Amino acid sequence: MKEKKTFPRVTKLLLENAVQAGSVNAVVRKTGLSHNTVTGYIEGRTEPSHKSLELIGQAYGKTVAWLRNDKEEDTPIPPGLVDMSYVTATKRNLWAIIRDLPEERAKALLKFLQP
Repeated sequence: MKEKKTFPRVTKLLLENAVQAGSVNAVVRKTGLSHNTVTGYIEGRTEPSHKSLELIGQAYGKTVAWLRNDKEEDTPIPPGLVDMSYVTATKRNLWAIIRDLPEERAKALLKFLQP
């Protein structure tokens, strides 16, 4: 049986963003994936599920097809076409509040929420 590995574009994208942000935790927060999951993808140990690919794609503006290498072009997801059907009403309401916060209050909230 062929062992499944992380798609190269996923590994590269997550690693570059972890290095740029200075930690894997930044990628964890941005994608909503667990620390173990993100490190597994960065190390190329496991193949992401379709749901994980959607979360990574939404976090970094990539399509699932691009992450899987199905498409060669680096096509960003148009903001109006991102599938948000999996997001609960509570999270959508929370996002609406956060989206409208002044920058300083958003920074204070982020500081409060970070471990």
